[in-house]
Amino acid sequence: MSDTLGTSNTHPEKVSVKRDVEQPKCPIHNSSSVDAPTTSNLRRVVRISKDINEIFALPVQKDHEPYYELKPSHAEKMNEVYQKLAAAGSKVEDGILKAKELLEARVNPDLMRRALGIYLTHSQDAQRRKITVPPLKNHAKFLGQRPVLLQAGSATPSELTVVAGEVVTADTFQGPALLSYWREDYDYNDHHVHWHMAKVIDRQGELFLYMHSQMVARYETEGLCWNLPLVRPWNQYDDVLEFGYSPLPGLIEYYGGYAPFSSWYAIRNPEIPDVPDAPVPRAQLETWRDNIYQAIKDGYFWTKNNSTGETKQLPLTGDNCLNIVGVVVEAESAALKKLPDGFSLNEDLYGNLHNFGHDKFAELGYHNYLNKADPYGLMISNFGSPRDSSFWPWHKHIQYFGRLAAAKYPQDITEHRAEVILSNLSIRPRDKNSSHYSDGGITTILGPPAVNLMESKAKLDHEPYEWSVDVKSSRSSPPSKDNPQSLTLRLFIAAKDLMDDYHNWIEMDKVSVHLTDESSITNVRLDTDSSVARKMGNYSELDPNFVSPWCRCGWPQNMMLPVGKVEGMPFVAFCMATDDTIDQKTRSPSLSYCGALQEDRKYPDPRGMGYPFNRMWTQQVEDKTGKVSISSIASNNRAYPFITTSTFKLFRTTQLFQKNVLNPVIPQSSVTWFNTIKDYFLPSDRSCMLQEYGYDLSSYDDVSLHSAAIYDATVHKRMPLQMPPWTQENPDPNHPLWTAEKCNNFNAWRLNGCPKGTDTGPPTPPPPPTTATWEDPIKGYFLPQDRDCMKGLFDLSSHDSVKQNAAVILEAVTNKSMPKQMAPYTQESPDPNHPLWTDDMCNTFKAWMQNGCP
Repeated sequence: MSDTLGTSNTHPEKVSVKRDVEQPKCPIHNSSSVDAPTTSNLRRVVRISKDINEIFALPVQKDHEPYYELKPSHAEKMNEVYQKLAAAGSKVEDGILKAKELLEARVNPDLMRRALGIYLTHSQDAQRRKITVPPLKNHAKFLGQRPVLLQAGSATPSELTVVAGEVVTADTFQGPALLSYWREDYDYNDHHVHWHMAKVIDRQGELFLYMHSQMVARYETEGLCWNLPLVRPWNQYDDVLEFGYSPLPGLIEYYGGYAPFSSWYAIRNPEIPDVPDAPVPRAQLETWRDNIYQAIKDGYFWTKNNSTGETKQLPLTGDNCLNIVGVVVEAESAALKKLPDGFSLNEDLYGNLHNFGHDKFAELGYHNYLNKADPYGLMISNFGSPRDSSFWPWHKHIQYFGRLAAAKYPQDITEHRAEVILSNLSIRPRDKNSSHYSDGGITTILGPPAVNLMESKAKLDHEPYEWSVDVKSSRSSPPSKDNPQSLTLRLFIAAKDLMDDYHNWIEMDKVSVHLTDESSITNVRLDTDSSVARKMGNYSELDPNFVSPWCRCGWPQNMMLPVGKVEGMPFVAFCMATDDTIDQKTRSPSLSYCGALQEDRKYPDPRGMGYPFNRMWTQQVEDKTGKVSISSIASNNRAYPFITTSTFKLFRTTQLFQKNVLNPVIPQSSVTWFNTIKDYFLPSDRSCMLQEYGYDLSSYDDVSLHSAAIYDATVHKRMPLQMPPWTQENPDPNHPLWTAEKCNNFNAWRLNGCPKGTDTGPPTPPPPPTTATWEDPIKGYFLPQDRDCMKGLFDLSSHDSVKQNAAVILEAVTNKSMPKQMAPYTQESPDPNHPLWTDDMCNTFKAWMQNGCP
């Protein structure tokens, strides 16, 4: 991550730009309405959702200056662009306008995607209006590699259909390739990209170490499920990668691979030209590594006043050690390295280890082919670096810096204990009829991957589950409504074989609880409530249950549980109660990985990230018998009543197909926005959604952008929203829920790429009921003056005469040439006492005629 937030909270005021909903929807490139691109008319044509999607889909051209995200000098260039976006004005439209101007000036689109992504994530205007970064599948590299999928009976390609690929779950090969389904998961990669756009600032170094340590813990546990050894950390920089890596077909046009038994170049890959951004020599990284090791051992880092050259020590403590070590190792933000006293962490001593390490792995895949868009390997960018198996030994090494600090500064786990007794902890399927409910087990699923979203081998998921734990106060002054007891429950899991290693515990959830009496309460948490998990469905689909589209940086729901084993793999569930509460003002539903939505950007949890497994425990360190371990402490509920554990198993299953994937809805090519979908939204729906969620249901752009969320809400009967006294279960007859046919039409429209069609004007009203007769109401349609006027041609008072001339009469009244108007009135300005026929009258007469003129 880069130094990007120096001015992001306050934007200079300037003239406000009109928003999407406040101005006509004219095409940006319509020459009749837009002149040559100037600042004034560009402002006028900003279309938020359309422009954002187009910028993220814009490919890099040969004449663009190269941009590599993790090269420090390129990060500085990106920061300059971000600052220009942030300074453009207080409205999102200002930032988008500036982005369009910079792209016209040939700023690299990859650089702009990074800068605009950070800008949208942190813009207060974007947060207020719920304007978000497009999901990874809408980025240029994804769009550029998707296969063209033709629907039956249509020549229109559909890029939105999730296509099932091959499932590989048998133990037919070993090593990192076996875990490719995990590394290549679309939702995981989308999470990783977005996390690197979210800047907490407060405790950012600690968050960097915590998040990547959790990634390593989950990856190693996944490997253990397949009997793979733990990842060997890249502690020695002359080590060898036993396994090679080749990017997926969709990425091979952008990034290079490398052969088995590759190792870092001592200087650099000889194919790389002599340019300022070339990878640094291995010896330089070894020097930085050893200096960081020494600083942790000594208990202080050296800081430097860059103006005077003066140096001094920055002491480490239990409270700051992980944050400072994380800032030094990540070394991406100059603002974070600058201290309140004007000194900065000494870059000459500690360098930029994490990012230049990425660079050394990326150069393994360097190629100098003329037809390649990006000559480096995947490790050059957060876009896809976790897909590369070298990512994991490197980040296991990065984790070790945190391990050293955590061991040097242990903590007493009773310091923040809550005065409660915990018992009956369980994690189990929500469905009592689940296959392994009685066995204390949860089923995981390896299903088909979405190959058009660059997944491979399989897609991990699990059945819905829930946590449950009993909490009883032991406080000397019992809690009451007037004097409640507040505490936080912290939930973790670990493979039973790994539970005595602090760094293999996986955080699953944390939640504040308020006790108001002495009696025991049972706290139940659903898997979807987790503070760790992102609040989205698979493939970046927004969850309509959450008003906010944040936080995308949470861990993917489908990967919350490891895959387990066919016969069931034993795990340990852990719960600790601490005497604190999580900041209730937080707006981020996935707060464990983020704090960017806080007003002050403070991390909302007062305890260390991953507490209590963030640092070693004094209870174990001070023990001289060698008999005290995490497992012995956690199981001693008598000595530690604020801790409880239980065991459960994860059972792996394979699902070779999904009906809704292999047999998708065949989109009806006749369904378009103008001829069908537009009329599905009533005026009350449009007003409600615009006010509450910022969706403009009268706008094609907004509806197509949010089509997945709208479909999910309508098919599950959460929308259209019913107003009292009506409910979703007992809807208003005049404002009904969507029928199955409407839902199917909408889903087909969305799967077909949301075709717009042609605006043919207001639809023709349906024909009225055919109960009309001559006596009621047709005879009354002809006033006395009409009869007098027409008596020379036919008798309008006679049923037989009118029946005989019905077609002529219908044509005359429909084209407004009859009833005939007398001066001073005209057919264009008729007599109010002798009006022209209404559309309803015309349709009724037509229906009467078609019914045989009864």
